[in-house]
Amino acid sequence: MKTYKLFVDGGGTSTKVYLTDPQHNILETKVFAGMNIQQGVNKILQTVQEIKDYFTNNFEEIYLGMPGVHEFQAKPEIIKIFASVCQNTQIVTDIEVQEHLFITEASYYMLCLGSGTIMIEKDQQHKKFLNGFGPMFQDDGSAFKFAQNFIAKALVDWQNNISSNYVNYVYDFFKTNDMEKVKLIYQNWNDIKPILLSFSKELLTEKNQAYSSEIKAILQQNFEQFFTYFDKVKINPNIKKVYIFGGLFKSDFYRECFNQAFQSRGLTPIFN
Repeated sequence: MKTYKLFVDGGGTSTKVYLTDPQHNILETKVFAGMNIQQGVNKILQTVQEIKDYFTNNFEEIYLGMPGVHEFQAKPEIIKIFASVCQNTQIVTDIEVQEHLFITEASYYMLCLGSGTIMIEKDQQHKKFLNGFGPMFQDDGSAFKFAQNFIAKALVDWQNNISSNYVNYVYDFFKTNDMEKVKLIYQNWNDIKPILLSFSKELLTEKNQAYSSEIKAILQQNFEQFFTYFDKVKINPNIKKVYIFGGLFKSDFYRECFNQAFQSRGLTPIFN
């Protein structure tokens, strides 16, 4: 009987699921609803059930990756959902799913800038997370940080009585002309992470033409914040490659910023 593996790459806006053979050759890719800690337990379990119902193959291993996995308290419930189809279900971070699927080298850096930010250093003997930011830390370079920076700029312009596109988009997204109300929401940014992710997604995918100069300016700020942090990290001189993942790199500008920055630091970037 043929056996398969299932890799679930949970994200803030969507979840990509990969069906592979035992050698990790991808046979099918299917997209489901977003699935991370900010979605709430019930929505996560609903998505997991939909994945299980869709794929009816004989699995030898299932890797379920989601941002915020270390904070997630419903791991036994997820294992239970998959128990009838696979006795070997591992809950990992989303970046580790990509690591299994796309990287074969023994030594590398791996960076994922999606909803949040996470980076792995792997040499021949050890693996460590350089920054698993998440809600309690920072998310430099990510879609979450993009929304924070954009709204912060709108608040500065509003306080200085400047009528800018930053202010206009914030009013449009939150459906209000009361910036004091937006200010109160923004002060509790960690409680509204799904809203901020929607803010970035809409702006970057649906309104990107109308706000192209503003987007470029905030991406530049994102980029500078990331490398301010990265340059404080002690880099392993024996590692020469950095694999880079994340929806923000659909922007040619953002991609080139990171490309040049990593090359200037002696690393060869490989975008996926």
